[in-house]
Amino acid sequence: IIHTIIRQIPDTIIIDDNVNGISGDSLCFQVKADKTMGEIPVVLLIRSFDNESYLSHLGCGADRLKLRTESICKFRADIHMLIENRMALRERIKNFLSDLLFMNKVNEILEKNLSTEKYRIDKLCVDIGMSRTAFYSKIKDIIGMSPEDYIYSFKMDKALKLLASQQFNISEIAGMLGYCDVQYFRKKFKDFYHVCPTDYIK
Repeated sequence: IIHTIIRQIPDTIIIDDNVNGISGDSLCFQVKADKTMGEIPVVLLIRSFDNESYLSHLGCGADRLKLRTESICKFRADIHMLIENRMALRERIKNFLSDLLFMNKVNEILEKNLSTEKYRIDKLCVDIGMSRTAFYSKIKDIIGMSPEDYIYSFKMDKALKLLASQQFNISEIAGMLGYCDVQYFRKKFKDFYHVCPTDYIK
C-alpha cells in the first residue's frame, strides 16, 4: 500500500495518525520495513501529546512524533533539522565505509608483501595507486599516524600473534615479517612492546 501512496523517494515522510482509514502507526511500520524507504525520516502526526497517547505510538518506528496542531513555522524548522541530521549521518557512514574499504585494501597489500624485505612506502603507494602525498594524507586522516608507523605496528601485531602461536622460532618469524637481521627484529619488537621476543614467549 505504501508504494501506491508514495510516487518517488522523498527527503522525509509525514504521516497523519489516520490515512483513509489506515492507522498512521501501521503506515510508519510499513515504511520502516521497506528496503527502499526504511532510512527515510518519518514524522507521525498525532492528536494528543498526553503520556498515554505518546507512549502508545512508541513502537511504530517513527523518527518524530508531532502534534497535528503544532505551529507550521516550528514544524518546518524541525523537519529541516531532521533532514539535515539524517543527511549528515548518511555522509559519516559513507565516509566510514570508504575508509574501511581503503584500510582493508592497505592491509591486504601489506599481508601479501609481509615477507618482502625493505618493503617501503613508495612501493606501497604504487601498489595502492596513489601518490605519496595523497597516501600520507589519507592514512593520517583515518588512523592519525604516519604510514611508516602503521606498517611498523602492522608487522608487530603479526609478530605477536606468530610468537603466541608457538609454531615458529624467532628467526623464522623475523623472515616471515621481512626482517633479514634477527637482532634487528628483536630490537624493533622490544622497542614496540618493551619486552624482548624470548621473554614474551616465556
